[in-house]
Amino acid sequence: FLQRAQKEIIDQIEAVEDDSGEKFSEDRWGVFTTTTTSDEDEGVSAVESRKSGGITRVIQKGNVVEKGACSLTLIQGGLLSAERAAAIRGRNDDTVTKISEGNMYSAAALSIVLHTRSPMVPTFRSDVRIFLVKNEEGNTVAWFGGGADLTPYYLIEEDIQMFHGMYRDLCNQHFKEESEKDFQYPAMKKACDDYFYLPARSEHRGTGGIFFDDMMATSKNNPSAMS
Repeated sequence: FLQRAQKEIIDQIEAVEDDSGEKFSEDRWGVFTTTTTSDEDEGVSAVESRKSGGITRVIQKGNVVEKGACSLTLIQGGLLSAERAAAIRGRNDDTVTKISEGNMYSAAALSIVLHTRSPMVPTFRSDVRIFLVKNEEGNTVAWFGGGADLTPYYLIEEDIQMFHGMYRDLCNQHFKEESEKDFQYPAMKKACDDYFYLPARSEHRGTGGIFFDDMMATSKNNPSAMS
């Protein structure tokens, strides 16, 4: 899913950069490379033997995007340390209480940052990630995190209102129940504001957006994560 989303996002940005002709470079590593070894060397292909990897995509010197990146990272087959397991058990959901040191985990993330050439267009940053742990009972526990925010150089209120309005409408479409209030727009906006608050300057960085964590994956929002 994230690999497909990465391609769709990059296709749209490259369409915007049609006049400049600039394209995203691509650097594949780990499991996403196509390098293989013979059976005599390892018994399996290098692709099969590697557990993790990524696809780093970068664009530079565009007419709209001066520099940007849209990168995918995948980790598979990791083992939880005692500290990490304890941190996960500290989460609110009861399903994580049976997670312990040595449990196997996987994670995937798609991150985007776009620095625009025009100072009238804000910098955009976003990421989404999923973390999966197979607990001692053999059950998979998974949750999402992520967010998106703007950092303008010159404040154009209509642009900021449109950005926040889009995320408000998106949240209202998907999170309607009282049990989902932590993922409704007011809560996620506040989480973003709190995250980017700079105490030393008594101000927030940028104009905010949304931020969320601990969104448990269920058969409703991600059937594949629970299979």
